[in-house]
Amino acid sequence: IHDKSKLSSFINTTTSLFPLPSLKRVLKSEDVLLLVGGEAEIKRKSKDNELLEYLISLFGNIESDDIVSVSIPSSLPKTKLQNQNSPWPVSFHPDKQLENKLSGEVFNEEVKSFIIRQMKNLKMLSAERSGRLSDKTYVNTAAVCHVSLGRVICETYGHARDVTQHACLRVIHQVAQLQNSNNTKGDNHLKRKPEGEYLCTGLDVLVLREPCVMCAMALVHSRAKRIFFSEERQDFGGLLRARLQEISELNHTFDVYQVIV
Repeated sequence: IHDKSKLSSFINTTTSLFPLPSLKRVLKSEDVLLLVGGEAEIKRKSKDNELLEYLISLFGNIESDDIVSVSIPSSLPKTKLQNQNSPWPVSFHPDKQLENKLSGEVFNEEVKSFIIRQMKNLKMLSAERSGRLSDKTYVNTAAVCHVSLGRVICETYGHARDVTQHACLRVIHQVAQLQNSNNTKGDNHLKRKPEGEYLCTGLDVLVLREPCVMCAMALVHSRAKRIFFSEERQDFGGLLRARLQEISELNHTFDVYQVIV
């Protein structure tokens, strides 16, 4: 469409007839092109001549060949790179936290070393506890840490045959006990927690095997800051399949990282 004076009227009308949230209506190059609807909608309206008749009513003599279909991704870009490669301009707002995660700049080398070292400790604890059982049943292990400070608050193992004694549940219980005790085993971090915060608020939970749905929900309620796990569950896990951390309707969410050791 070469007559730019008619763009404002065109955009106002197409926005109501062909709503496409967050997509910009005008792409400026040597000519001015406009995207006015989704692919299925354009095809249907083109087939019924509804789109062509509408354009003719606005701009006069227009042939069907003048209507160009432009393919765009079904989802909006989430990174700067995706936005740069987008074939059509959109309303894009960079997510600095996401960019840092993808670039590997979330944790410095010291923090990464602490996370890997602690995950290896959990793996050794799991093997040691499993070795004590006659049938060598797998034993999951977990720790509550202040990763940024390199501090381990507490760690424990689960009881495979008791669903109320999974590793995540036990380690959250340990945190509660420490907060209610005068003895924090030399770590005063829990005593300095701001009023109104409780359990794992501001703390990280490391768990060897991905938590089940029950434990993942307990971690939500404990207000854990981040969850680190190493091994994937073979059944329905709370993070990779249930993806509780992505349910915005819950009263808390956390970041999840898988650590391969």
